[in-house]
Amino acid sequence: MRFDEFPGMTNAEWKQLIVKTIKAETEAEKLAFYDRQLVRNPEPGLEILPFYTPEDMVGLEYLQGFHRLLAQTKQTTGWMNVKPIAVYDEKTANEQAREALAQGADAVEFDLLNRPGGKPMVGGGVTKEHLFNFQVLLHQLSPLQTPVFFQMRQTDFANLNGYLAQSGAETANAMGGITFEEIAIWDLVLDESARNAFAAAFQNSMVEKAQTPYFHSLMIGPVGESFSDGDSEMETFALPQSVLLANQLQAATRLVNQLAEYGVAATQTLPQVGFVVDVENDYFMEIAKLRALRLLWWQIGQLYDESLNLVNVFIHARTANAIAPETEPHKNLISNTTQAMSAIIGGCDALTVNGGGLASEKDTILARRIARNVSAVLKKESYFDKVTDMGAGSYLIENLTHQLAKAAWERLLLP
Repeated sequence: MRFDEFPGMTNAEWKQLIVKTIKAETEAEKLAFYDRQLVRNPEPGLEILPFYTPEDMVGLEYLQGFHRLLAQTKQTTGWMNVKPIAVYDEKTANEQAREALAQGADAVEFDLLNRPGGKPMVGGGVTKEHLFNFQVLLHQLSPLQTPVFFQMRQTDFANLNGYLAQSGAETANAMGGITFEEIAIWDLVLDESARNAFAAAFQNSMVEKAQTPYFHSLMIGPVGESFSDGDSEMETFALPQSVLLANQLQAATRLVNQLAEYGVAATQTLPQVGFVVDVENDYFMEIAKLRALRLLWWQIGQLYDESLNLVNVFIHARTANAIAPETEPHKNLISNTTQAMSAIIGGCDALTVNGGGLASEKDTILARRIARNVSAVLKKESYFDKVTDMGAGSYLIENLTHQLAKAAWERLLLP
């Protein structure tokens, strides 16, 4: 008997069958149990049902169109395996980076939010001793040859620009990206001189002038609720996903608009924007979050200029340790792997697997190796890199993507 010979069933009929099997005395108690135990509400206004049918895809045809646009536009499948490196000493960081690349990483990310020798920036401001020596840091490791990402303050931006200018190479071929710490608090600081300095550095940068297609010079990291209203002290991880999405997109649009006030056209900055996303343990929600982010940024681009196609926005996903490393590192290995799977199915372009909790504190070399191999195994042995937008067509994922995108869109204050 073929599947198409079975009689079709409506959502209401399926629900009736499920409710019938619930052990309760009255019909009202059964329905209450169904709503309370089988329907999950990951955040207010969002729901995950115990089953889905084609009926649940009514009104979501636009997502099929978006999937086709992405499949036609995206030039490559897969993702970069990015190794994070906290920089205290440029020479040591350079050695760690070259080791990681030799042993399977596709790219590295230098965290420059610490200062050489572990000296943090203090109230007196940044002096020459706080600036990084990019010639040492990037020895035999040029962003013109290997994707290199940076987390940095705007004070390091001009220094990097100077190094690239002195290299005399074709900067248009640079690969990687920059995430600025100040972006998250841009409007809270309200510092006119800081905004002016950043705009000037961006306008004069080799990256901006060359319009590099492979270097994303305006990566926007996760933004907490304090960015939106300035009153909440909640931690970023405690916020609803729709709030995090809206805040991150709001930060990006505000930065684009502020640079436009200093003479940098929005059509120049929009294609250079990328996003850094922290991935958690809610498997399907995380898949939907990345897909919704890509969808919403494409939609925002259309508001600025209908000729802009931002569907290829660069998304760098980072996993997180769900359990204290000293207790059960093997559970962190499992959670980091499932988080990585969520990020990949959601369509990330770069992936950093957190290695901090994957082995005991003494086994840092082993932890780094495991972190690299999680991404490598998913690519080389599980073939996760063979399909664009793996979540397309899934009734559950499509519905969650729509719900998240709608909830985040309603929070945005767009131009």
